[in-house]
Amino acid sequence: MLEFEYLNLQPGARLDISLHIHNEQGIMALNPGTLHEPEWHGREFPGGLFRSSCYVPGDLLNDGLYRVELLVVRDEGMVVHREDDVLVFEIRDEAATRGAWLGKWPGVIRPNLKWTTEPVESRTR
Repeated sequence: MLEFEYLNLQPGARLDISLHIHNEQGIMALNPGTLHEPEWHGREFPGGLFRSSCYVPGDLLNDGLYRVELLVVRDEGMVVHREDDVLVFEIRDEAATRGAWLGKWPGVIRPNLKWTTEPVESRTR
């Protein structure tokens, strides 16, 4: 869970939070934001303290170091505040999830997708 508190000093502002999550090579892995937040997106905020949070699944990102940049955006386009490296974290694999693979997994994300396999046609010799 990523959670951020911020103070709105301008009553009537329409605010959004945008996160830029970069991996250790500087590649943006994710850009989640509050554009689809059902209660406040597009509405005018009264003055006061707000908290925005989002859930990031534990098996979404590949192993490695990540940096989070926080942007507060007004009127869906004007960045009014930017905070670099508001969070820096490292993801490490468990031996059980790696199986026999010992190398670095390619890619920025590595979600644990649900797979199924079924026979379509049986061939006997």
